[in-house]
Amino acid sequence: MNAAKKIRHYLQTGQDAAQVEILLQLAYSLQTGKPFQLQPLHDLPEPYFDTALQLIREWHLDHHIASRSKLLEMIYARAQRTVARSALSVTATLQAVTEH
Repeated sequence: MNAAKKIRHYLQTGQDAAQVEILLQLAYSLQTGKPFQLQPLHDLPEPYFDTALQLIREWHLDHHIASRSKLLEMIYARAQRTVARSALSVTATLQAVTEH
């Protein structure tokens, strides 16, 4: 299984959220060119570290582009949900403040 599919599988099954978050950040960084701190990779358990290395290798070689696209769609959708939840929280807080 290619790295992007593995990461999507980890995300969909809810496995080891902290480790999966590091892999998602790595994929986002590879796609956007934004900096990525390497220290979190060092702290990953071996199966996740191996997946990270596989992702870097496949990204470098432009392999599995369709799988990467699906993973990036999941990353962006997840980010949009987080932003939407934050906006709702801020709106609720502002309403509570203005009512008192």
